[in-house]
Amino acid sequence: MPDPRIIRPLWQRRALHVLALGSRPGFWARLVPLVSLYALTVYALVNVPSAAAPRGLPRTEALYYAFRFFALDGDGFFPRSADTRQNALMWFVLFADPALALGAVFEVLLRFWRVVQSANARIAAMDAPVVVCGFGTHGRIVAEYAVRAGRDVVIVERNVADMDAMVIEGHRVPVIVGDMTSASVLRAAGAERAEAIWFTAGDPLVNLKAAVVARESVPPERPGTRALVPMVDDDLSEELLVQCVGDRGIEAFRQFDSAAEHLVRLPSVAAMLARCDAAGTSVAIVGFGRFGRAVFRALLAAPACHSSGGDTPARSIVVVDRFGTFRAPNAARDASAAGWSFAQSEHHDAEAWTAAACGQPLTVAFLCTDDDSLNLRCAAVLRQAGGEGIEIVLRMTNPLHEGEQRLNGVTVHSVAQLLRAKLETMFPAA
Repeated sequence: MPDPRIIRPLWQRRALHVLALGSRPGFWARLVPLVSLYALTVYALVNVPSAAAPRGLPRTEALYYAFRFFALDGDGFFPRSADTRQNALMWFVLFADPALALGAVFEVLLRFWRVVQSANARIAAMDAPVVVCGFGTHGRIVAEYAVRAGRDVVIVERNVADMDAMVIEGHRVPVIVGDMTSASVLRAAGAERAEAIWFTAGDPLVNLKAAVVARESVPPERPGTRALVPMVDDDLSEELLVQCVGDRGIEAFRQFDSAAEHLVRLPSVAAMLARCDAAGTSVAIVGFGRFGRAVFRALLAAPACHSSGGDTPARSIVVVDRFGTFRAPNAARDASAAGWSFAQSEHHDAEAWTAAACGQPLTVAFLCTDDDSLNLRCAAVLRQAGGEGIEIVLRMTNPLHEGEQRLNGVTVHSVAQLLRAKLETMFPAA
């Protein structure tokens, strides 16, 4: 691990940013005409007779009076030469000097305002930003919550138009447009001073590569900077993380597990799962993808219900998935170890299972497919078929609230809303 570097004071970072303006081509494109016009003014004052200087000015005095021309102080220097070209030259500098000076002052003020409001300047003023690399669904969730928690946030995104900032929760958040796997892009985002860096690309390998670059090429200036990599396919990605980065200070963030754990702990869901009756607990998980498997793991870790006689009521899980359960080959073994019976439904289609399940006893139905409309249709069928005693929980990609779809008794949750519970523990309000 590289030795921590000394953190530059805020005034030094701002001064270096201002001095860097001299390296821009546009700076010289404006300076050269200004110097050229000043030299032309000195030449005119020395060689052209005027009312204030019938024989022209000495060169040293011309150097001084040329400055006055730029300050709208050219009174008395009206040309009196017999050569019309010399008169034209003097009239030209009399009008051109103040016009150029006023234009330069306006441009400097405008440029200064843009520099102060630019992403680079605002990032330079941040001492401990939260850097969010990738602004997809997960990146937006992290950015929104961090802003609400009072943190300084910087967005790194490649697939956006060239912009300096975007508005999140009513705040202007600076944006660095570029590739998160580039050390220069991460450095421009203030990654070396960050409180935490989130890598939220959809590809876990890109996240891992960017995290390694951040740790090796942009080492943190202070201890405690966290580099968090969301795991997309949990088991495989976490194994890759352990094998590839070892102890480099990169953390795996299992976003679907975090959301599922919070879902199972919700009062309405927990109450149904903890209900002790003769029928036991019967749970259906419709959709056994990433979130469905996360809900399955959270259910196995949930507290078991024990009756007053010491017996544990029967608990069963049925999985409905068009691809089967091959993505979790040890699901039955894990369920048995936790005291659950496990079965795969003979219906691989969610709507076909819903039609067949209407007359069967269910405690909780988790609709976890990636298709929001399919989740809603299945919930509507279950509820309309008389499933008033069933707790129906929808996993929604988009944040919806109960009642928006006119489904009484259906609890609607989005992964985005569930993840915020985990973020509360990671970013306590400032």
